[in-house]
Amino acid sequence: KKNIKILDVGCGRGQFIYLMQKKGWFVHGTETSSISAMAAKKKVGDDAILINKDLEKLKNIDTCFDIITFWHVLEHLNEPKKMVNLIEKKLINKGYVVVEVPNFESFQHLINKNSWIHLDCPRHVTHFTKKGLINFFDNKKFKIIKSSTLSFEYGFYGMLQSLLNLFIPVPNYLFFLIRKKNAKIGKISFIKNYLSLFLTIALFIPLSIVSIIFELIAVILKKGGVLRIVIQKM
Repeated sequence: KKNIKILDVGCGRGQFIYLMQKKGWFVHGTETSSISAMAAKKKVGDDAILINKDLEKLKNIDTCFDIITFWHVLEHLNEPKKMVNLIEKKLINKGYVVVEVPNFESFQHLINKNSWIHLDCPRHVTHFTKKGLINFFDNKKFKIIKSSTLSFEYGFYGMLQSLLNLFIPVPNYLFFLIRKKNAKIGKISFIKNYLSLFLTIALFIPLSIVSIIFELIAVILKKGGVLRIVIQKM
């Protein structure tokens, strides 16, 4: 459909709403990081992006939306329940909400416990099970349309990192390498650092294959690494 109005809360650098804008949608994004917000503005225009650290003020946006999306946002909030009030005020009747968060009941978390990469302390402060996320929304006002635990972006990589953590002395070492978190690696002892690097290289290909198989099984059993639901306002 054309002319759909969409609000992406926590839009990052704006890749998602840029794609929606190209489809002819009216897009609006919010972002707490000024650096990410400036990148988003270059993609979709200054007026489409609101830099705001107080999400309560989103209720002042002078538009009601057909769709509101929360891509890996709720887990960062100390009081995520406040977002339900925002949705009630800024979403049209029969409008849709899409929420994606790490799945606390995933096989990845079961394998890794406190080392699970998606715990991501202290950046992630709230976590959800499927039941918890569904109960998060008032079932008298919202209807669950669909749910999934399949994620090509985070699911298979999360499983790979979880399996690597079983063999490597430094938890989430691959993540530190990919994100170039040199400060983290710099605090690791010389022996642990190079042993972790060697094991990561040696195990990367075989565990990549295993992680694809394990994550597909997890998704079939609804235990994939990421939980995504689509709900409709009644």
